[in-house]
Amino acid sequence: MSYDLLSSRQPILDKIVFFCAVIRCGSFKEACLQQGISTAAGSRWVKELEEAMSVELVKRSTRQIAATQAGQMLFERFSPLLPELRSLCEEVQNFAEEQRGEIKLSSTPLFARQYLTKIVAEYIEMHPQVNFKIFIEAGSFDPLNIDFTFRASASYQGEQEEDSLLIRRKLLSEPLYLCASPHYLITHGIPKTPDELSQHRCLYAQTLVGENKWCFQRNGPLKWSP
Repeated sequence: MSYDLLSSRQPILDKIVFFCAVIRCGSFKEACLQQGISTAAGSRWVKELEEAMSVELVKRSTRQIAATQAGQMLFERFSPLLPELRSLCEEVQNFAEEQRGEIKLSSTPLFARQYLTKIVAEYIEMHPQVNFKIFIEAGSFDPLNIDFTFRASASYQGEQEEDSLLIRRKLLSEPLYLCASPHYLITHGIPKTPDELSQHRCLYAQTLVGENKWCFQRNGPLKWSP
């Protein structure tokens, strides 16, 4: 019965790499020194590889080792892939070292205008191989297609976001002000306490507060205004 040897339940690539080193060096000891593992671990890896593939790959004697027909085929087919695999790994590692690639950002219009444009410009100047794609939006976003998201929230610090899987960092805080036109205050009066706001016509930014209520706090417990 065949099954996927490359599944996460059957880690095998590192064992094939070691097997190729054994055949190339002609010695378990030399291959283990080259790969940085113990002789016992190397011998176990080859045995596990043979068990996973259900075929003998190496013939052993006290003086030498030799690949079986199946082992020789595996060595000849896999060995040419090693330089490309090493090159690929180095290229991936260089992403972190060279700071290159594309970064996708989602930001509210106000934050993008006041802060983000300057930050991105300075970053590009330091890392010219990096490209940015910025989505100006205030509502929901797709976390699978966005690397970093900048959002403003008028909720107090203890309130939890809906998606707890997202890693959040507080960048800054700004005061919020309740504003009204002079004509409205002359017509309807000036509210003295948050409770009086229920008698007034209030405009809410749903993307900022999340729902139709405001939170006040001054020298005491939180006060909610519906």
